[in-house]
Amino acid sequence: MKKNSHIRMTLLILLTFILAAQISFADTIPPDHPVKLIFIHHSVGENWLSDDNGGLGRALGDNNYFVSDTYYGWGPDAIGDRTDIINWPEWFTGPDRDRYMEAVYSEFDDDAAGYDYYNRPMADPGGENQIIVFKSCYPNSNLAGNPDDPVADGPDMTVGGAKYVYNELLDYFEEHPEKLFIAITPPPEISPEYGDSAQAFSTWMVEDWLSSYPGTNVGVFDLHAVLSSPDNHHTAEGDTLVYTPGHGNTLAYPTDDPHPSQAGNIKATREFVPLLNYYYNRWINGDNAPRITTETPELTTTTEAPDSSASEELNVEPVSSSSIMEKSAIGEIGGDWATYDDGESSISLSADTSSSFCVETTVIPGGWATVETLSDEPSDWSGFSGISYTLSADREGIPYSLVLYAAEGPEEKTGYSVAKITGPDSAGSGEFVSIPWQEFSPLEGDGSFNPRVAKGLFFSFESGDGEPMRICISDLALTE
Repeated sequence: MKKNSHIRMTLLILLTFILAAQISFADTIPPDHPVKLIFIHHSVGENWLSDDNGGLGRALGDNNYFVSDTYYGWGPDAIGDRTDIINWPEWFTGPDRDRYMEAVYSEFDDDAAGYDYYNRPMADPGGENQIIVFKSCYPNSNLAGNPDDPVADGPDMTVGGAKYVYNELLDYFEEHPEKLFIAITPPPEISPEYGDSAQAFSTWMVEDWLSSYPGTNVGVFDLHAVLSSPDNHHTAEGDTLVYTPGHGNTLAYPTDDPHPSQAGNIKATREFVPLLNYYYNRWINGDNAPRITTETPELTTTTEAPDSSASEELNVEPVSSSSIMEKSAIGEIGGDWATYDDGESSISLSADTSSSFCVETTVIPGGWATVETLSDEPSDWSGFSGISYTLSADREGIPYSLVLYAAEGPEEKTGYSVAKITGPDSAGSGEFVSIPWQEFSPLEGDGSFNPRVAKGLFFSFESGDGEPMRICISDLALTE
């Protein structure tokens, strides 16, 4: 009996260890020293990296990655021209792979597209590129075949043929555990013709492609999912990996063509960087934790049904990839959102989360309406330099104010305001707004906003024309 009891106890301990391992806590702390990374891409990647668009290059630099890239015309035999799915074997498994990959590992320039479109905040630390990020462009989402097709017998532009290609790459990746390879799924198309197949392939990449791969030096970022719906996410938040595809399969952040808008590229940056940090830490530490943990965020909604059609049209993001904070120790800005008005104006709230909301409001001349969030206790925001958000509206030229509360004064609630007007982008792909603390002025008297005693905030809409309007705020975040 004692022997059986000992065995049961050993099995219980082992089972506890296994279950704990499968929780898959995500270490998203950036590297503590510069790490060289190269991004193989074309025009979507150019916009994504650009300081004037998606800001990925800057965000990677802020996380201690020294970024270089390849573009059209780059490298031996102009291999940079060829980044379609069916071209990846030429890079990684073909007869000239060693020559091509030697050039990839040794590249150190940041102007592959012919100009300096992103800046690097650090000097070249020397040595080879350790992280290789590679992505095919949006035409590669036009995969023929059926969404559930199995792996084919050869490479082609079908669901099965694309699966074949990526499976073939794994032998090379396994031979090079000293490098970290990050596959980016092709971004979505505008046309729905191949949407189901592209979505199914991208989900396969995340959930199935690496299921039997023995190493930790390969990761996937589902750019297709992230750009297909405001409700789709692939990121690491706090200590959890988040993957929520399936809410759309065509480009939800369009421009005049299938290139994603700035709002879409900014969303992709915010989701990719913490996930990359996780992949890097897992690889460098030799962690064999599961590669995917799916968590569907709970949406906090009001009893009013959100206008989903208007939300989609405005590219509203009901759930922020980065949440309201970039550091979990800070907590959220406030509690739930609440609306107030002068009694003759009106305002209703929908699609609200801690970092986003939509309001439909009609403000009479001389009237006002607000949406507010407050915390019970002050929070310390001094580690941040300001606040940012993406705004979408049904028209430009709407005046509004953002007011921050500090736990000061007789009522422990002193307001500091900045006035804004919705711009042209707000009525299209979304307008990104970033405001440093020093731009906020006191509503009464003198002084400046003290981020050490932040209490919350509200958006105010005043002196309207009596016409109904819809405004959505998403990706509300503190900025460093």
